[in-house]
Amino acid sequence: MKNKMYLQILLGAIVGLLSPAITAYLIYKFKYNYISVDMLKISKALLVPLLQYGALTNLAWFFLLNYFKKTYLQRGIIFGTIFIAMYIIYLKFFGH
Repeated sequence: MKNKMYLQILLGAIVGLLSPAITAYLIYKFKYNYISVDMLKISKALLVPLLQYGALTNLAWFFLLNYFKKTYLQRGIIFGTIFIAMYIIYLKFFGH
């Protein structure tokens, strides 16, 4: 029983990390395609908002999982969101 719980939390964390990354990539591809990836790595003025918009997709996952009463998956989504938030804070204040 406990293994199933940890597996669901891990799966939620993976979704919580990959979903914002995929969303940020899609926003970049469709809106900012003219900017090279190297320039995107340097420019935190564009990278931070992309990650913030990407993190909003976790909100959709959270409410969808809440509807289906998947508590442990929701916990994983929260862990993934917290990790993304810490990375965004690091980029804003300490990034190059």
